[in-house]
Amino acid sequence: MQKLVFRNSECVEGGVMNVLPYLMTVIFSFFFVGHASAAVVAAGGGVEKVAPGFGFAEGPVADGEGGILFVDINRGGTRARPGRILRFDTSDDSVSVLYNSENTILNDAGAIGIDRMADGTIVLARGDFRTLSKFEGGVITTLAEHWTPPGGGGRAQGTPQIFNGPNDLVGDSLGGVYFTDPNFLGGTTVAEAVYYYSPEGEVLRVASGLNGPNGIGLSPDGGTIYIAATRESKVYSYDVLSNGELENKRLFAETRTDGMTLDLLGNVYLTDTSASGVRVFNSAGAALFTIDVPEHSTNLAFADDGRTLYITGLNNLYRVPILNIPEPGSGMVLYVFLGLFCFVGLFGRRVRRV
Repeated sequence: MQKLVFRNSECVEGGVMNVLPYLMTVIFSFFFVGHASAAVVAAGGGVEKVAPGFGFAEGPVADGEGGILFVDINRGGTRARPGRILRFDTSDDSVSVLYNSENTILNDAGAIGIDRMADGTIVLARGDFRTLSKFEGGVITTLAEHWTPPGGGGRAQGTPQIFNGPNDLVGDSLGGVYFTDPNFLGGTTVAEAVYYYSPEGEVLRVASGLNGPNGIGLSPDGGTIYIAATRESKVYSYDVLSNGELENKRLFAETRTDGMTLDLLGNVYLTDTSASGVRVFNSAGAALFTIDVPEHSTNLAFADDGRTLYITGLNNLYRVPILNIPEPGSGMVLYVFLGLFCFVGLFGRRVRRV
């Protein structure tokens, strides 16, 4: 019988150069894993309260101009009239009111979630108005207020269905936006779902069968979407198709989550509604660490530098430094070089038949 074996003499008698590939494999593995871990473990830099005194803060997003937009839902103690959309200036830690119920343009801010689309347009999940809207040029405009079941197979197009109350949203690189539509407000009999508003203005229902779809986030490459089913205390992930549709639903984590965001490495940050804090998972669903926050956390977002995390609590806005997150692609030349070196060293050995 024939078998392939490594020539022992090459490892023992060949000197340091024959042993070096094995040693480099260990170093490479340690360096790569350690580097990825350091990008998140360094978050223990502390949670800083930067803006206090809100009724029910929600929905932060970086505006691309050095600010963080967020909502104060419960102003004056009346949840039925969502009040202000605010801007936190990261340069001087000041807060300004952009929109409120006394604004001559707006009757009511009415937003729960906020995000910025690929072209910079600010989009709003206006739960109380049951619409997806945009803010542009000082005016709020409705983008979508219903979904129409498609026809086909001999069936006529269905009757348009209003939304329950869009809650959270995330834009993709193509100019579309995904948004969750839970029935937290009541008053409708429409099934809870997740929708995609395409760049062409079409509304697609892309996910259903979720109990309380809430927070939502996209991976840095846009290939995976994460959706919190709050009433199930679970977070699911899906593959994103080129037309915006989703497939391959799978369990990502078991935790009761409201809002979420992702860092440049694809780690997923989930607000924990059963405790005061943020749970962080890698893209494979392994728990990394928890950021303790002094109060219930509702949602969160990274500033434009990707290294500063902003968290909305019920009554305050918090800031957390996330250190050592590399720019996309940084260090890849070194990784590739080391990887090829180890590959050649381990698998390019001469063999002999015995």
